[in-house]
Amino acid sequence: MQIRGETAKGTTDRRELDIERPDGTVETVDVSAKWSHLNDVLVAAIAKATAEGGRGQVLRYRNVVEDRPEPAATCDRCGVEVDRTTAYHQQERMRVGSASVKITAYYCAACSGVLHAVGMGESSAMAQRADNVVSTEPVTKED
Repeated sequence: MQIRGETAKGTTDRRELDIERPDGTVETVDVSAKWSHLNDVLVAAIAKATAEGGRGQVLRYRNVVEDRPEPAATCDRCGVEVDRTTAYHQQERMRVGSASVKITAYYCAACSGVLHAVGMGESSAMAQRADNVVSTEPVTKED
């Protein structure tokens, strides 16, 4: 028998199994404490062990995932709150010690328009942070 699985939206992250018990009742069991994610292979093993133990038959499983909103960001130029998913942004990499860190600067629609109009003449937070990157080139003395 094919066990059907699904991913649903909910208010908390959890993993659920619907099991038909030997007396005919269908029980929803939360197995979040034991498994972080359910898939077809794992559920097939659970179904086999449940049937062999005389505890019933697994009908279906669900991975219920909390619907988390994206955290808000602020415009690096004017400080207005912007949506990270739709805001204009620039990304650069900066070296911190031996690690390379990605830096993202977000801009609101008004500031994005200003930055596009001004072009390279605008000093932005991204440009200031990029200036702080230490060069890895060796320094030699000219004769």
